[in-house]
Amino acid sequence: VDLTLLHAPPCVPDAPWTESCVGHPAQDLVYPRDADCSDPEPCGMIQQQWKALEEVFEAGKTRAIGVANYCEPCLRCIEQVAKVTPHVNQLYLHVGMGADPWGLMGASSRRGIHVQAYRPLANGEWGSVLKNPAVNDVARARGKSSAQVSLKWVVQLGHSVATSTESVKHMVGDLELFGWNLTKAEVQRLSDSREGGDDPAGGIAATADGQGQTQRGRLTCVVRAAAGGYVLLLRTLSRSRIVAPVVRAPLGVGTHCLLARAVRT
Repeated sequence: VDLTLLHAPPCVPDAPWTESCVGHPAQDLVYPRDADCSDPEPCGMIQQQWKALEEVFEAGKTRAIGVANYCEPCLRCIEQVAKVTPHVNQLYLHVGMGADPWGLMGASSRRGIHVQAYRPLANGEWGSVLKNPAVNDVARARGKSSAQVSLKWVVQLGHSVATSTESVKHMVGDLELFGWNLTKAEVQRLSDSREGGDDPAGGIAATADGQGQTQRGRLTCVVRAAAGGYVLLLRTLSRSRIVAPVVRAPLGVGTHCLLARAVRT
């Protein structure tokens, strides 16, 4: 296995340290809303989970271990016991949120944790970044698609990106991210755009100041795209045909992913 993640802080229904538990399908209520990782109870659970991941890593069963939707208090909780620093923190990031929303990208990077952006084209409550005027202006000027510009912005910030599609055309377009770069001015314009206010922790973990939003971004499948600087394309197996050699991996919560070609950034 390339990468094993704790996909969210723990959740216990009706616990005082989380607003509620949600999931997909609805019976799998495994994801918290606004979990307070500074509370001793969830922090203790996180620490036990992390120790278990360290054992798997030390046994050579996974090449990297990490977390997803972890805010700074969650990372501080792990730090108290960690022998291995998380290799990855998978966070929700797209143009319109700013380059370091709520300081979570910086909080991860300062610890040597690589940021992997999921849902980089949004499609959530705030709509798709493909409608963002700044994205479209840059795309027209560069002769690229709006999706390519949006993904390239994430990559040029130094992050990797996990994106999903059932379209072979879109897969090919996503792979054409390399061999060109946005200018500094273009990166800055996209970073300054505020067309969406999504929560980089997916509404799952409370922010450092405890003022987490309740919106929950849908979680992306677990993928390897981080420690070595990779972009990994994937799509769900449902309603799609296999077009290339793949690795099929059960990923929990009734989800399977099709892990497609990885490209070094």
